[in-house]
Amino acid sequence: MASCETKNMTYYVPGKTLAVLGLSLLVYYSPGLASVSIYDRFAILDGQVWRLFSCHFVHFDNAHLLYNCVAFGIAGFIIEHRSYPYFVMLFVFSAFSIGLSLLVFKSDIFYYGGLSGPACACLIYVLLSGLRDSGIWRILCFLLILLFLGKLSLEYLTTTSLLPYASDSKFVLVPLSHVVGVLVAWAIYLFSAKKWIRA
Repeated sequence: MASCETKNMTYYVPGKTLAVLGLSLLVYYSPGLASVSIYDRFAILDGQVWRLFSCHFVHFDNAHLLYNCVAFGIAGFIIEHRSYPYFVMLFVFSAFSIGLSLLVFKSDIFYYGGLSGPACACLIYVLLSGLRDSGIWRILCFLLILLFLGKLSLEYLTTTSLLPYASDSKFVLVPLSHVVGVLVAWAIYLFSAKKWIRA
């Protein structure tokens, strides 16, 4: 994260977050990039392993792009603004873990894309990290964790997104990606908490 000061004000520039959002927009508006980035099961099994990671920059319609970018943007900004550690590790591990999980456990899914899994990882990481703080932020983080887990459970049971999509949308919810994102966030939070306690 970069910052600049003008008189008595400091402006934070969440560079890593903006880079991810910028790549998502670039891929969305570049069909050629999207076609070589999307999770394609057969292409991955044929050796195009980068798609396990690059697929998260691919989105299928405007609503899909908007929801994912807003969620990731908010979580990423908070992580960078509050200087929570391991942001890059969190993003990379969650992205690859989700791709590998789909490859191993979801043989019926041939195509996949979207930032929702890494966004879930970042959101839950923010909330878990916020439990170390004090005051209203800590209470808010605890309540939001409960709300988030309730949303996740409902979507997993119904395999339907709680967010509105157009009737002709190509988007189909894949709850496994969100679950894996949360598990990776939990693991990295425990890792960071261990180092934080030792410090």
